[in-house]
Amino acid sequence: MYCIRHDTLILERQLVKHKADIAIIAADNVSERHAGRLAVSYDVGTNAIVWDLFSGTELARFASYEFVRVASWLMDGRLAFGMFS
Repeated sequence: MYCIRHDTLILERQLVKHKADIAIIAADNVSERHAGRLAVSYDVGTNAIVWDLFSGTELARFASYEFVRVASWLMDGRLAFGMFS
């Protein structure tokens, strides 16, 4: 996953802690607390990583038993995952 500066498209940092291909990326652009700062990436190996985009650090890591189809940030800063059968 790459972080680029929106006004120039200059590569700022590369986030490379996934061992499998990334399937979903969701940025927090709705919460009052972390809007624009956090993102989650989910790979086909069923692992999700929450990133601090300003520093490039991994904040949390989750694993799921089923394949996640959608990820979304909520207004209160929580993260919701959806799995469909």
